[in-house]
This record gives sequence, structure tokens and C-alpha cells, in this order.
Amino acid sequence: IRCRFGFGQSQKTSDATWYVGEDKMPSLNVESFTAMSKSLKRQLMTVIESSQVFVEHHYKDSFPDQRRTTLFAGRLNCALGFPRSRAKFEYYDIVLSRNTILRKHIDHKNDHRDGYNHCVVYSFFQKIDGVEYRVSIVMTTRSTVGCPYDKIIA
Repeated sequence: IRCRFGFGQSQKTSDATWYVGEDKMPSLNVESFTAMSKSLKRQLMTVIESSQVFVEHHYKDSFPDQRRTTLFAGRLNCALGFPRSRAKFEYYDIVLSRNTILRKHIDHKNDHRDGYNHCVVYSFFQKIDGVEYRVSIVMTTRSTVGCPYDKIIA
């Protein structure tokens, strides 16, 4: 089972399309988050906020561009219903799995720019009715945000 929310790729023009100047920005999808119960949303935001503190504590150069934070993470936090959130991530992927092994891989969609090449994964096991499940919460930035942002600051 998967739940994804945050910035994706720039899509065809629609009512949800947004621009900075003449430049089309990536689409934002938060439906899977907003459909959750208030309690679950609050619990996830606690994990997300704690992860932000973790990154900033261990990587002093993380998320250095306040304008990018305001344009993207700020927009995402508002859409999630948490406008005061300090989280600077741009994409979340929550995965519930059973008996699976995550093979070595490269996350091509994660951003590679200095200060934005951080990804936090909070993972734990939960046993339900004798069956063990893994819950993984992935919090990251996106190259689909960094590329259009580079255009608008050039």
C-alpha cells in the first residue's frame, strides 16, 4: 500500500497549473494526505517536523534557499493544512509492505543540488494479527522542483 503526496512533474495546463512569471511549476497533489483522519495527519506531521529538525541538526547547509522554501515547501505545507509547519521537504512517500526487501536503488527524482540532496526515511515494523508489516515514511526534495526553480532565479 502506498500513499504519496507533494510535488510531481509539470503537467498539461489545467486549473491547478501555476506559474512563477512565465515558467510553469510542478504539479502539487495532496489528496491522499487530506483524505486521512485528523489524528493520522497530526501524527505524520510530528514525524515530518522531527525529521526536519534531524536534517538541520546534522546538515547545517540543508535547505539554504529561503525563496525556494517559501515557494514550494511553504505552498505544500499550506495545501496539507499545516501552514505553520517548518518542514522543507517537497515530496512524501509512505509505504506499507509485507515480506519485501528493498533492493539497492537510485532515487533519480530526488534533487541533487547542494543543500537539497537530503532524504530522510523513518521505517518501523508493526505486527498486526500475527503478521509483520514494515511502514516506511520517505521525506525528500525533488529535481522536478529544482529544475524549474533554477530557471526562475537565473
